[in-house]
Amino acid sequence: MDSKIYSRLADLLNARTSTGAFSASASGGLGWLSALSSNVPQQRTTPLAEAVRRFATRGAFGAEIPPPPRYTLADALKANKQAHDSLLRVLVNMLTRPGSGFELLHVALDGWDHPEQINWKSTGQGHIPDASAWLGHVKHIFEVETADSIGSDHTRRQCALFAAYAEQNYGKFILFVPSGEELRARRQLASWGLRGEVW
Repeated sequence: MDSKIYSRLADLLNARTSTGAFSASASGGLGWLSALSSNVPQQRTTPLAEAVRRFATRGAFGAEIPPPPRYTLADALKANKQAHDSLLRVLVNMLTRPGSGFELLHVALDGWDHPEQINWKSTGQGHIPDASAWLGHVKHIFEVETADSIGSDHTRRQCALFAAYAEQNYGKFILFVPSGEELRARRQLASWGLRGEVW
């Protein structure tokens, strides 16, 4: 530090000490330095900042804001089931509109006759498709998948079974997905080595 600045600071501190602004040691030691540090002005909180802090923690009316609700696995499964069933209803509307030509519609929804379970002959185990219907003499098997479930292993097992059944029975397998997910669904079927249409 420049000697002139140091001298000026010392004079200023001595003047403050003599007037009682600081409590310097009688021995003339470094008491003034501790006094200086203890008298550094603290950062003040403005009324606006305090209002923002209170609003963020307590809300507009001073009530304590509760923590966000826990999102469990059961909640996730329920949400996915709701999205799946909504998409399935879209498919049903398509198949039942005038002029579609589809008949003998079976749907895995309440109020409908459900499709029959399709099983592997080798194991006797299988899955129930989301819908089935006839168009002329061709049976169509429909599987509905949401954006979250297109690439799952469960979807792979279902698609493998339904695609094999359609091929062996001169039918068609249709994977029905949300709008905008068609390309990803086609690529997924191709990566699994499965044949089927994507709607």
